[in-house]
Amino acid sequence: MKFAYYPGCSARSTCAELNVATHRVAQRLGLDLLKLESATCTGARELRAIDPAGFYALISASSRSPSASSCR
Repeated sequence: MKFAYYPGCSARSTCAELNVATHRVAQRLGLDLLKLESATCTGARELRAIDPAGFYALISASSRSPSASSCR
């Protein structure tokens, strides 16, 4: 089964261990993670604290990206 996956910038730096764990769990469950190439920045660190509504709007926009539409 395919799932859209956006690791974001944190998964490559401050939360790299979560990215590794996510891939290991997905592999064991037989899931195919498809990296979203066109997703926008979620502002996970800064925007969430300053503008929660804006933060959720960006996440919503990312989940509607063309690369996410091929996953279910």
